[in-house]
Amino acid sequence: MEKLTRRTFFKAAGATAAALTAKAHALAPDEARHGQAQQGASPAMAGTPAQTTYLFFRPDEARFVEAAVARLIPLDGNGPGALEAGVPNYIDRQLGGAWGAGERLYRSGP
Repeated sequence: MEKLTRRTFFKAAGATAAALTAKAHALAPDEARHGQAQQGASPAMAGTPAQTTYLFFRPDEARFVEAAVARLIPLDGNGPGALEAGVPNYIDRQLGGAWGAGERLYRSGP
């Protein structure tokens, strides 16, 4: 029997996760996939601001952050996603402010 190394463990775990995800997606009813596609296609109708002015992010960084938060917390039947809730704007404001400049809330000493 071959010794189980960290590399082989992670390769097997990754392959298993990918296979399970693909299988679950294939088993999803067509109506559910169609409904998700419709929800994802119209975030502007769900209250997303048309154009946000960013203080800290460059345009390419803003597009990345918007795509990342939309992927991590998508719009669903339970409520707004991260994009609709203004998470990219919040992150931008934090990075553009004192916190982003390295100011610390708690200081030690006099």
